[in-house]
Amino acid sequence: MKRGVAGRVAGRRAAAAALFVLVTTTACAEPAGSPDPADASVVAARVGTGGLCPAGVCVDDLRVYDDGTWVFDGGSDRSSGGFLSGSEKDTVWRAVENTRIEDSPVFTDTCPTAYDGMEYEYVWVRDGQEHRVSTCEFVVNEADQLVVFLDNLAARAAKEADRAAR
Repeated sequence: MKRGVAGRVAGRRAAAAALFVLVTTTACAEPAGSPDPADASVVAARVGTGGLCPAGVCVDDLRVYDDGTWVFDGGSDRSSGGFLSGSEKDTVWRAVENTRIEDSPVFTDTCPTAYDGMEYEYVWVRDGQEHRVSTCEFVVNEADQLVVFLDNLAARAAKEADRAAR
């Protein structure tokens, strides 16, 4: 009799684990209508949070994948996505290889999120290692190739998302 109970408990645990994977995978899916990076990995990203938007805290999330797709989520049904051109792919790869924003000086002022502003976190993967730099922790060089590329793509993506939302 104990074997039957143990088997049922193990079966329930397996079912719960499968449900967890299904729910987690579904909840973390990319926005509808965006390119599907499938098995691609993030090469670079710019994630902005802070301030107050109509639906709550403002969100500005741009991710660039190694297959050349990019996805933007601006919160409140503001999303867009696309594919980098060949020259844009070359630019982002060069920017990831050459960025030095991880060597930025420490930020000692008040983070803009304290007065309804945005904090941006720049993320990139170089040699298999993920790097992160936040504008509330470091003084990020706005002329850095990676920062320029991500900021310009985020501005373009936000305009496309705004047009699509109308």
